[in-house]
Amino acid sequence: MGRPATSESARLAVASSGVDDHGDKFSDSIKVIWNGVPDKGMVTWKGTLKPDEILGVASYIYTLRGTKPPNPKPPENQAQPDKPNIYE
Repeated sequence: MGRPATSESARLAVASSGVDDHGDKFSDSIKVIWNGVPDKGMVTWKGTLKPDEILGVASYIYTLRGTKPPNPKPPENQAQPDKPNIYE
């Protein structure tokens, strides 16, 4: 299993993916990265990343909160648009 994506693709995915669906706190991000979200298809990174790397990913995600990326992925907890977006 590879490392989590960084750069533009991660910024687009994370900033627009409804990270708040799993909590607004920094500790919530750590829990999601550590445990994954199997129902949403997110794997756990606890066996792949070291604890300090998980903290680094959580820190990066935290810096993206509130950003407005171009062509964001629609939130999964809302009604979908009538036509497919670029991710479908």
